[in-house]
Amino acid sequence: NVEEILSNIRLLARLAGVPERGEALAARLQARLDAVERRVAGLAAPSVVMITGRLGNGLMLVTRPGTYTGDAIVRAGGRLAFDSGTIAQVSPEAILNADPDVLLFAGSEKDMKELVARPGWNEMRAVKSKRAHAVSRAELLIPGPRTIDGVEKLAALLHPVPATR
Repeated sequence: NVEEILSNIRLLARLAGVPERGEALAARLQARLDAVERRVAGLAAPSVVMITGRLGNGLMLVTRPGTYTGDAIVRAGGRLAFDSGTIAQVSPEAILNADPDVLLFAGSEKDMKELVARPGWNEMRAVKSKRAHAVSRAELLIPGPRTIDGVEKLAALLHPVPATR
């Protein structure tokens, strides 16, 4: 989970002989997480599917509970459209049936647009409401300090702040 990322930062700093730097970095990252959690507290959590990869057999890899990426989505104010117990590999039909409020694709905007242009995908709630987004693989699929950047960006996608006049 995301908390383990912060623990690993502290551990690596201790091993490198600079524990105070690890504590300081972890504290700054935790403060940013706390700010996100305060911002999304009490807001309705949209259902989210994040596609993290595609397999040659047609199945897709999706974020699931019990992972740091799943934790990042929850911390950003979302809820996973697939319940616990779901395996990481699912069919495109399972994603269409989940009909999430928000569809996230870890990869390029071009690849995400190619995916949602396939037959049936334009009927998905997230696609119809223009809430299908490409997200950074580096921020959300590689556990480290950049994951906090990813949580902040996810919160902005899941709970956009209305424009003021």
